[in-house]
Amino acid sequence: MKAMLDILSKKIENRLRRYRDYCIEGEKSLQIEQELIKKEPQYRLNTAQRDQKIIVSLTSFPARFEKLHLVIRSLLVQTMPPDAIILYLDDDVVVEELPDSLRKLEKYGLQIEWRPGRIKPHKKYYYAIKEHPDDIVVTVDDDVMYPAELIESLYKAHQRFPGCVVATRAHRILFSNHKTIRSYNNWHWADEHRNKPSLALMATGVGGVLYPPYCMSEELLNQELFLKLSPNADDLWLKVMQIKKGTKVVLCDSKVSHMRADIQGTQEQSLNSSNVHKCVNDEYMERMIQYFHLTANDFGC
Repeated sequence: MKAMLDILSKKIENRLRRYRDYCIEGEKSLQIEQELIKKEPQYRLNTAQRDQKIIVSLTSFPARFEKLHLVIRSLLVQTMPPDAIILYLDDDVVVEELPDSLRKLEKYGLQIEWRPGRIKPHKKYYYAIKEHPDDIVVTVDDDVMYPAELIESLYKAHQRFPGCVVATRAHRILFSNHKTIRSYNNWHWADEHRNKPSLALMATGVGGVLYPPYCMSEELLNQELFLKLSPNADDLWLKVMQIKKGTKVVLCDSKVSHMRADIQGTQEQSLNSSNVHKCVNDEYMERMIQYFHLTANDFGC
C-alpha cells in the first residue's frame, strides 16, 4: 500500500512540476511578445550592400497563422538584419486566412509567397534555395520567437567555417559497432561539440540553421524523391544531402540556443513530435541509408 501511495505521490509531484514550468514559460513568452510589439519602430531589413544576401525562409499552415506575426517580429529586430524574410505558403491558402497582425508586417519587408506543391515541412527551405541559389539561406520554424542575436551568431560561425552548415542545435548521429545506425531517440545532443565541424552532427531546424550556397547534393530539390523517402522529416533529408556533398555541420555560440522562446499554444500540432514518438524518423533514415548506399564511414562514425 505504501509503495502505491509513493508512486501516486511521485506522479502528482511530476505533474505539478510540469504545470509550474508551463506557467513560467507562459509568463516568459508573454513578456517577450510584449517587448517585440513595443519594438515596432525598430523593425528593419538590411539595406547595405553585401557580397551574399542573407535570406530568412520559413513556412507555416493556417492553424499557426494567428501567432505567426510574433516569429516575424523577432526576425525584424535582429542585431544583424537579413536582406529578406520570405514566408512560403501552399498555393491553396487564401489571403483572407492571413490575420492583419501578419499582413501589416509586409510594410517592413516581409514577403509572403505562394508556391504550388504540398511538400510539407520541405517548403521551409525548398523555394528559398531554389530561387536564391547564390545567397545564404537561414531557415527558421513558425512557432518560435528568436533572440535578436540569432543571425549574427550564425553568420559569425559561418565566417569561421564558410563551408559548413551552421546550427544552434544539433544531434550527434550514432552507430552501433560502426555498422548499424542507432534509433533516432538514442542520438545525443551535441552541445559539447561547439566550434567543431563534424559529419556526424545533424542540425535541428527549430533553433535556426544557416545554409551556405551549394552545400548540399543536387538531389536536394528532387520533390518526388524526398516525398518518397522522408516526407515529414526535412532535417533528416537535409542531413543526407549534406553527407552526399561531404558538408559538415558546426554549432554556433551556445547562448542563442537557450534564448529562443516557444510561442504558447502552437505546440499541439507538430510534425516533430509524431515523427519522434512513433519512430517514423528511424524508418525514414533507414530508407535513405539503403537508397543512397550510405555507411557509418559516410557520417564520420
